[in-house]
Amino acid sequence: MVGIFSPPPNWEYIILPETPPCIKATFVGESSSPLKPSINIAQENISISEEAYLKAVKAIHDEEPNTKWKKTGKITTQVGIATLAEIDSKNSLGDLKMIQMILIKDKVAYIITGAAVKEDFPKIVQQLLQSCRSFHFEEKRMKPIPNNMEKSKAFKELKKQMTQEQWEYLKILISTNTYTGKSNKK
Repeated sequence: MVGIFSPPPNWEYIILPETPPCIKATFVGESSSPLKPSINIAQENISISEEAYLKAVKAIHDEEPNTKWKKTGKITTQVGIATLAEIDSKNSLGDLKMIQMILIKDKVAYIITGAAVKEDFPKIVQQLLQSCRSFHFEEKRMKPIPNNMEKSKAFKELKKQMTQEQWEYLKILISTNTYTGKSNKK
């Protein structure tokens, strides 16, 4: 299964340098601040209980200087109830505020993290929460297409049916082997 969410309207899909492999997609919004608001989705296989995983996440954040992670409750997604947390952090760019949705299913943790400078956060928090609520799964449905001519035709047709953000997200899923389950790198 592939975990998917809808980013806030008009946010751009970006590829950050040195993104950890667990980050599957990142989107940024507009801001007058040097640090643009962002939202990303991560996925990692786990072998511990949800309670132990949440304790580990808190410990990781609390080890960071000037950072506090706090479980704030639950949020309903399209596939079930997820944990919602709040993160406050101070760094050289200023005070940051984040929300983090964590949903664990079949030994996989799906994490959506939305962040902004503290002053911008109240303006976008509802959009970030809506993105978390939109979280759902899609099956790996792509079947091999026999030749390049057919592949080109299929992708052109698929692109017509998608928004630009969906298209960019699909491209990253394919390039990270998440959607097809096959390696695209030689």
